[in-house]
Amino acid sequence: MSACSRKNSLLFFSIIIALIIALIAITKTMASDSVDLVMLEDSNGERGSYALLISHGLAYPIKCSAISDEYQVLEGLGFHFDTSSLKRVSLDDVEASKPHEQPLLCPKSADNEIELFQNDNTYYLRFKNTHPNDIYIAGCEELILSLNLSPAEAVVKDPTPFYEGHIFTIGCFRGNPVEELPKSFTEWCTKGDLTDAQKYTVQTLLRATTEGSTALGNASKCKKAENSLMKLKTLDLSGRGLTDIGPLNVFTNLISLILNNNKIQDLSPLSSLNGLVTLKLADNKISDVTPLSALPSLKELDLKNNTIVDTQIIASFGALEKLNLSGNKLTNLSLEGIANSESIKILDLSNNQISDPTPLHTMKLLSKVNLSNNQISRSDVASGFPATVEVEMDANPLDGNSFFAFCMAHKNDNAPIANTLKKMMADKNCQSADAELKTKTTLDLKDSDISDLTPLKFFPQIRVIDLSNNTLSDVSGLLVLRDLREVNLSNNNLQDISPLRELSKLTTIQIAGNTITIHDFPSWCLISKIATDADTLVSAEEKKTVEAMLRATSSNSCFDAHRKLVRATTLDLSNKAISTLRPLSSLVYLRDLNLMGNAIVDLSPLAALKQLATLNLINNKIVSLEVIKSLPNLVTLFVGSNPVKNLFHLINHPALTSLGLANTQVVELDALWSIPKLKNLALDGLQPHLGDFRDICILAKANFRTGLHSAFAESLLTYSAIYNIFRSANPAPSTAAENCTTALTWANTLTSLDLSGKNISDLTPLYLGGGAFKALTSLSVSNNRISDLSPINALKQLKSLLAINNLISEIKEHTFEGVPLTYLNLGQNKITNGGSTAEIVKISTLKVLHLQDNLITGRFLTNTDINSSGLLRLPANMEIINLQNNKIDADSWKILRGHFPRLQTGGFHLFATRAKENLGQGKAVGLYIKGNAICNNVAGLTDINNDAALKEGMNRACNDKLPLFRIIRDTPPIRFPIPLHL
Repeated sequence: MSACSRKNSLLFFSIIIALIIALIAITKTMASDSVDLVMLEDSNGERGSYALLISHGLAYPIKCSAISDEYQVLEGLGFHFDTSSLKRVSLDDVEASKPHEQPLLCPKSADNEIELFQNDNTYYLRFKNTHPNDIYIAGCEELILSLNLSPAEAVVKDPTPFYEGHIFTIGCFRGNPVEELPKSFTEWCTKGDLTDAQKYTVQTLLRATTEGSTALGNASKCKKAENSLMKLKTLDLSGRGLTDIGPLNVFTNLISLILNNNKIQDLSPLSSLNGLVTLKLADNKISDVTPLSALPSLKELDLKNNTIVDTQIIASFGALEKLNLSGNKLTNLSLEGIANSESIKILDLSNNQISDPTPLHTMKLLSKVNLSNNQISRSDVASGFPATVEVEMDANPLDGNSFFAFCMAHKNDNAPIANTLKKMMADKNCQSADAELKTKTTLDLKDSDISDLTPLKFFPQIRVIDLSNNTLSDVSGLLVLRDLREVNLSNNNLQDISPLRELSKLTTIQIAGNTITIHDFPSWCLISKIATDADTLVSAEEKKTVEAMLRATSSNSCFDAHRKLVRATTLDLSNKAISTLRPLSSLVYLRDLNLMGNAIVDLSPLAALKQLATLNLINNKIVSLEVIKSLPNLVTLFVGSNPVKNLFHLINHPALTSLGLANTQVVELDALWSIPKLKNLALDGLQPHLGDFRDICILAKANFRTGLHSAFAESLLTYSAIYNIFRSANPAPSTAAENCTTALTWANTLTSLDLSGKNISDLTPLYLGGGAFKALTSLSVSNNRISDLSPINALKQLKSLLAINNLISEIKEHTFEGVPLTYLNLGQNKITNGGSTAEIVKISTLKVLHLQDNLITGRFLTNTDINSSGLLRLPANMEIINLQNNKIDADSWKILRGHFPRLQTGGFHLFATRAKENLGQGKAVGLYIKGNAICNNVAGLTDINNDAALKEGMNRACNDKLPLFRIIRDTPPIRFPIPLHL
């Protein structure tokens, strides 16, 4: 075909396309004027939504008892599609169409009786049950049938005279409605009726952003993901199993789009990507490329391994320079559209069914064409292309495609290939050498300065080849020997042998005397498994790791293992006794890696695995976590049962959410304060130093799993109670770091703390550093299991302490030293005379003391021993001393102990004088001892009747009620913290 005729054909073709598009547009406009179909959102109904037919301004609900009935009516109306593709509207959107005033379009039934009339080829419907005063013209016979009515049974009568002003038309749709696709990624991401395939595509796109797939449906996160995606110029979604690429229609920012190895059939969503320059769609299920004709800038198009037969539309791709249609279903008839292209420079049509490529000879700009592995038999085909065109026609049944022809053409070349040919000829002519080599399965090419293996392609039957002592730098020439079992590559110039992974039958290689660089798993595997002379390249430990990887993939060969691992996202190497990770360094698509139960020390080979999201390192020999800072997408990390001590490499990690540190040697937790997303923490068996309130905060914030060392069991209850009080007063900020900064500020400035009724026994958390609790002036720990008050000594501002109903029997020395208490309530404990009361009387600032319901007696002695003098040394200006319900009896009123001259005197009468003196000064009695045995017979106490004022004081002490207002005034405010289960 001449250039002129091609141009005329293209013009004619373009005109036809334009006319068709215009006709479709006109048809759709006419249809939409009369009838349309939408989905009405019915939030109050059981269904959620149902279809509405909009016909001549009225809306007819298609809401039947069975979904199958609805689809029957929809098909009768001319709609053939899944209703999930319909535009969704609210009642407000269609209120003018009065959907609740029109009859239901559902098949005839006892509850939906429908009469059918016929006059002059027009059918009329009368809905007897709901709309007996109206009639409706049926727009098509299919609608009648879908309502389970028979035209043959219609009443032949014109009903219109009886229903004047009440005649309506139910129109039918002739064509499929076109859904208006979302105009932004955020609309796709928040679209509520995505198909499963569309949803998967949206989630795949989200995974390419920091927001992750869980952002689906979250408008804010979707917008952030859109901002990130719209900045991309190149997007690679290869190998993701995509079937519906509708959500890609909005990415007009893209210059390069790679969608290889998916399951794509429909390319129409790509028609809006006007800026695309490069598009790769290899290994899909594509048969129609017409939508791509709308891409004016497209220069490179890869459609390798699809099902394309027709290429006529290719002629309209005005900017296309590079086209790959290898592995399709092209025949000679498929070449016309390609041949008419005036822009293509590089063309790959290999692996098709072409026998005559001569139409391609006229392509003016063509510089390279690959026609390998077709059905071309004429050897002169290549000569039909201009001399400037590079033609590849390997693996065709060519007349001259043989070693003989190749040998004749190149045996005298001044090029490396000549050395290879001479060695293969072995002093024979080309014809004889060709005949002999075809019979061989073993080939000796050693010691020949060979660097080019191209001639081997003519002898794919070779199984054993010796290429030692040559100058080879590339082994890819061996890939044509698909039956190769053994190869000797010793003493060459090789650095990379990974291409050999494609030889699935290869069992033995020799590579000594090369400078091999092992940079990917195929190299590790080949050298470990089949190299017989590579002990200096691969250690025994590395071989063990390779074997573990082969077992993990259920593979016997490196070829098979590589095929499974090259894009693997999950790998389980747990309990494989491995100690090195170097063979894993190239598995860059891994997201989930299990290395539990091995002997690993060095994690540095994992630094390149940037996609890792889950990493299990439990029970290894890991000391350093430095590699973790190189893994920005890591969400879950388990390092339990390792000798890890330091966590500083985790500081500010952007993604870490779950962290397992069980049975490690971690003591300091300060590195965790700054991890913003930390939510789950396992600390089983640890004895961490909790020296700062932020340590406690991060534990509670992270919902750490129980199992800390038993020494912390009781203190954890106290930590939990304190943190819950903080949470009740301070709604948690967005990040753990912010929360813990707030928590520390709260603890540093807190003046009143109520821990009553928390079932706690340990107050050591009050020792926390960072200034926590140093401002406390009021503390309540009543109704708990506390036996030791010594941590109170850290609270140098404390003025009020309630510890009612605990297990206190002893107050340790120095407990209250430097603590300016004015109010102390230790009622309902087990305090006795002696050391405990000795510590109480040291509180020089004390004004109010409650020791009710303890074990105190009145046997106070007036000697210098503070332990024996009991409460006699309390400050003289005490306002309230509450000793109700103790063990003070009449025998303790006056006592003598010892023998002269070491005679000790004393008794409760010395203490009772406080009541006498208070009353004498016009004050309240100040001493309250009701419920003690001594009150049973005050008048019978020795010598008391001789001192009326003392007797009055004792009677008042035994009978006066406590001034409750003093207790209320000095008690810290009650709080009701929310529960938190640690």
